[in-house]
Amino acid sequence: MTPSFSVAHTTRRCLALVATALLAACGDPSTAADPAQPNDAALARQVRNTTSTIQVNVSGLPSGTAAAIGVTGPNGYARTLTGTATLTGLTNGSYTFTAASVIAGGSTYATSPTTQTVSVTKGATATTSFVYGVVVTTGSLGVSITMPDATPASVTVTGPNGYSAALSSSASLTQLSPGTYTISAATVTSALGVSLVPTPVSQTASVTAGATASAAVAYAATNVTPTPGLNLQILGMYITQSVQTMNGGVPLVSGRDGVLRVFALANASNTARPSVRARFFQNGTLVSTLTAAAPAASVPTAVNEGSITASWNIVVPGALLQPGLTVLADVDPDNAVAEDLETDNLFPVSGTPRALDVRYVPALAVRFVPVQQGNGLLGTISDANAAAFLTRTRDIHPLNAVTSSTRAAYTTTLNISSDGTNWSPLLGELRALRTADGASQNYYGVAKVSYSSGVAGIGYIGAPVSMGWDYLPSASEVMAHELGHNWGRQHAPCGGVGGPDANYPYAGGTIGVFGFNVRLNQLLSSSTADLMGYCSPTWISDYTYLGVMSYRGTSTTSATITSASVQPSLLVWGRIDADGEIELEPAVRLTGRSVLPARAGNYTVEATDAAGNTIFSVSFDPDQVADESNTLDDEHFAFMIPVSDAAQARLATVRVRGKGRAAERSARGSQAALDAAAANASVRANGVGRARVQWNATAYPMVVVRDAASGEILSFARGGSADIAAAGADVEVVFSDGVRSASRKVKVGGR
Repeated sequence: MTPSFSVAHTTRRCLALVATALLAACGDPSTAADPAQPNDAALARQVRNTTSTIQVNVSGLPSGTAAAIGVTGPNGYARTLTGTATLTGLTNGSYTFTAASVIAGGSTYATSPTTQTVSVTKGATATTSFVYGVVVTTGSLGVSITMPDATPASVTVTGPNGYSAALSSSASLTQLSPGTYTISAATVTSALGVSLVPTPVSQTASVTAGATASAAVAYAATNVTPTPGLNLQILGMYITQSVQTMNGGVPLVSGRDGVLRVFALANASNTARPSVRARFFQNGTLVSTLTAAAPAASVPTAVNEGSITASWNIVVPGALLQPGLTVLADVDPDNAVAEDLETDNLFPVSGTPRALDVRYVPALAVRFVPVQQGNGLLGTISDANAAAFLTRTRDIHPLNAVTSSTRAAYTTTLNISSDGTNWSPLLGELRALRTADGASQNYYGVAKVSYSSGVAGIGYIGAPVSMGWDYLPSASEVMAHELGHNWGRQHAPCGGVGGPDANYPYAGGTIGVFGFNVRLNQLLSSSTADLMGYCSPTWISDYTYLGVMSYRGTSTTSATITSASVQPSLLVWGRIDADGEIELEPAVRLTGRSVLPARAGNYTVEATDAAGNTIFSVSFDPDQVADESNTLDDEHFAFMIPVSDAAQARLATVRVRGKGRAAERSARGSQAALDAAAANASVRANGVGRARVQWNATAYPMVVVRDAASGEILSFARGGSADIAAAGADVEVVFSDGVRSASRKVKVGGR
């Protein structure tokens, strides 16, 4: 990503209002002013009218890094600035500012433009700004290599400054100096003795700073073992459950159905229609034999992975796909086709079954949250249609067991818009909701919108909360995308995404290899867009698939630790915007499972008593929001911090600080006033399944409404009046003065 720069000039003229009074009086002539000499006031006016000021604002550099801005002007004026400064007493005229690049933390920072001219006259004050940004000086090259089997490729990349890299498979080369790179590919020989020839043999790619160039090399078998007559062989096979490489490099999910693709070839044109047999072994014991009839009227003479009729395809039941499984395939197992050579029909040709990489993966548990907005729109989601939302996720992601449930509806007083307005704040409310619930499932909010084109979803990178609209079937695609973010994936570079993944290996955000929809028996082209971009149609690349599998299977990066015990705790939550400003929501005391950061970070939340004594102090890093408009800077946090009754009584201030910023909330008034506010809350039925809650918003801008029976939060309500989706006869309203809380269970009037 290249830096963005801004330059602003504003001129503010100082206006002096001079009032002159003419007085007629008799007095001592010795007190009269000498008309030839200006008095102090006149001199001050003269100085102000003949000198000028320039305010220079400097930003964008890491803390502690000095700028390098040279200033020259009239009468030999010269000065060097290292940061924001005010230049005073300047002679009227033009001043030239020249900003040099600086290096900090291994990165080069510069402004654009580097030179500015500012003119000031007659006591004016001008303002100019220099915004530094990182200068990208290197680029990347994605090299896609396709092979008909597991044989390693032989590709060499050479370039400026003696650069050289040997590749045996697809790779993304980063931190490259700009210039021309040559990609050379050599013929290799497979384990079957078949020559695999690359196309093209040589090509060049131009790498520019801040961009990713691409190159592709495709290997193909020149022939099978030659014989005077017909000869059949298998040159490759793999099992795919969603996406796979020709060498079978994508691990398989235990217990999930897959499709075995076997690539049998003939040495000459033919009309043969042999079958293919696959034998599966577990710990050396034959456990299953599956057979596929010929998919076409003849046996191909070259591998064509892009055609579903160019391979023998066998559905492999998930029950068979377990760790320790091996497979051996043979073409024409019943010798129905006359061949000159009958001894080379096995794959692997050695006769030793190929080991399959089959792995257990954790089950996915999703808790859907119907979201009711302030405008009354309620997302359409229930146990009845939940499967439709999960269809795309089941098809493409490395999953087997998937379960879902639907939570009580959550009511927000926000309204979300097609341009992204309020999507991030609402996501923050859902993050706090999951924290207060002490839940272990992925939370997915479902909202109804009044538009059909615009923002459709949002989610965290690496945290289990996201949301999307309820338009099916596109809602299923949106959910699969947002879950990808939750599992650590950034955007694929397609469709003008914000924060694209710099390591994505395939140019244009394509999947780069062939995908397969097992449910529909559908082959997906390698040019299909990856679901983590904004292009369509979509599938999943091996890069994204492996990233998700790694995150879910081996990741220890969970941002929080949830306790098993239930205890009085303080819900502390808020957000940090793109400018680093911290917004701290009112803290609320609830009874639930504690949810604490798993590790220390750059921010600290702390509580103190009236004397400044620390009650608790917790270090954390916030959750990063993806899918914002060209930014990944918005961040959220939410924790349930255990607080005893005694500590709660002492609470005076809750503060969040980090990266030079801070926000705090302090107790206001007395506990008695809080209790009185809770006692005065009004709750009445407002239609079927809804309750209207009213309170004094001037004193308490936000209240928490909970189902009195289940304890589930129904709303973080704001504004003094809210219509809550509440089916129960009683609700609990929790008031907070920012630090302390008071609650009251209220029967819903009219029920």
